[in-house]
Amino acid sequence: MIPHPLPAPELRNGRVLKPGLLLCSITSANNTAEVLITDVIPGELPTYKGHVTLWKRPDTPQ
Repeated sequence: MIPHPLPAPELRNGRVLKPGLLLCSITSANNTAEVLITDVIPGELPTYKGHVTLWKRPDTPQ
């Protein structure tokens, strides 16, 4: 589980959001997004590399 709030030092050192972590979310357009972090370059402004997959959710009748 990712802590909330996530302290800035934890983002900078790459120990929480690390390679192999898979995150899923519903986007503002109501689609499903999956992000796989493949590499982290720690620093004051860390760089995160990964793969993103987006699934368009089917329209549902109102």
